[in-house]
Amino acid sequence: MPLPKQENKVHKKSTKEIVYNELLDLIIKGTLKPGEKLNETELTEYFGVSRTPIREAIQLLKEVKLVKIIPGQSTIVEAINLKDMDDCYLVLTNLQVFAIESAFPNIREEDIEYLNILLDNFNIASKKESLQEVVKLDNDFHDYLVELSNNSYLIDIINMLQLHVTRLKYLYFDDEDMRRFSIDEHRKILDLLEKNNIEKTKDMMYKHWERVRKTSLKIADSKLNSKNNKEDKK
Repeated sequence: MPLPKQENKVHKKSTKEIVYNELLDLIIKGTLKPGEKLNETELTEYFGVSRTPIREAIQLLKEVKLVKIIPGQSTIVEAINLKDMDDCYLVLTNLQVFAIESAFPNIREEDIEYLNILLDNFNIASKKESLQEVVKLDNDFHDYLVELSNNSYLIDIINMLQLHVTRLKYLYFDDEDMRRFSIDEHRKILDLLEKNNIEKTKDMMYKHWERVRKTSLKIADSKLNSKNNKEDKK
């Protein structure tokens, strides 16, 4: 059979991975809300699969602290605990600084060009107020820099922490100031990288994540309290 040469092989995803990724997406975007019960029967019907991959996917979600399994009772989506999120940000901030330091020797001109394209697209998505696109492009920007560290352990840890931070991004990135500040700070990071000033780049990365930590937690606190008050009145 005359098939063309394929540079990259297609990696098939297992049923467990498909279920996990979709549930992960639903939790992070807030479609499945904090405290919501995950019903195995409903999930098997929704995905059209047996209970085994559902249970395996839920176990993976438990391992990254996005669901809580109460033995013999229920499985629920973990609440967004702002104290835990603060701890998460403190660790992530320092890891992001270490990542940019590790990535620095590997950053080429074409990497800067690609990051500028991501930032331009971020700006366009921000003006369109496309929340999902804004969140994705913000993650893409930071993920790309982290990948350039070529440190698989660092990448895995940051990816896990980013899952939790991304839940907050869907709460705060509808704020125009948050989007504008992020774009401006990303631009400063790229400008410093182009000037080969690693110490100032690290300092700017630290300031960026510290600003995000403080302002995002404040916005999240306000929104989560507002939601809780509305639910209490029902």
